Order: sequence, then structure tokens, then C-alpha cells
Amino acid sequence: MTTRKSAAPRQTTSGRTLLLNTADGDMRITLPDGARVTFGPSIPYQKKDSYSAGREGYSLRVYADKGTDSLIAVFGGVNSFRDINLPLAKLIIREAGRSVWKSDEEGYKVEAEVKHKQAWIDPLHQLESGD
Repeated sequence: MTTRKSAAPRQTTSGRTLLLNTADGDMRITLPDGARVTFGPSIPYQKKDSYSAGREGYSLRVYADKGTDSLIAVFGGVNSFRDINLPLAKLIIREAGRSVWKSDEEGYKVEAEVKHKQAWIDPLHQLESGD
């Protein structure tokens, strides 16, 4: 009779959370405590005129610790990333208005009324709050 080892229980991570902007959309990952990340070409030391300069050119690598042999994840096609605790705001401008065209014997007359409203919004928290 053979004994079967059960899989290790899933560990919850309490480390920092990164927001990745990738070729396939945005992703959020939570790093384990003590993890290290690197960001660079998917294939290191490759010439600039090769395929790696295209859509899938950069990767974010996650290491469990400071050692180079502790690689635990690779995310390809990453354009940018940031820690979600880093404040970020985007200027959003909303424009609302109406135009009324009136014609008479002398030609056309246009009456326009436009209102502009702008605000600095944190896009990450805007999505979470549903605004």
C-alpha cells in the first residue's frame, strides 16, 4: 500500500500588493512577505531589433527571497506596475452641453451651451467604489 502525501495548505499572503498593466489588461497580485521583484526584457541580453521589443517584450519576475534561485512567478507582457499604496490620481474632464441650430431667411444661427467639470480621481479606488 502506498501512502499519498497531501498537498501543502494554501498560504495567505500579507505582503504588498502590485497593480500590473499588461498586454491582456490590468492584474493585481499580492506578494509574499520578503519577496523581491525584477522588471526587464522577457529574454535578457536579446538584441533590440528582435521580437522581444514588441508586445510581449517585458516581464515582471517574483522571487521568494533575495536569492536568484527562488523564482516563484513570471508575468509576461507587462507594460508597467506599481504598488497600490502609492497614491495616484488621473485628471478626468467631463464635458456636457447642447447646441441648438436655428434657421431663418438670413441663414443659420447656432446657440451652444457647454459646461466643463474636472477632478483628480484615483482610478483604482474609483473602480472599487463604483463611481
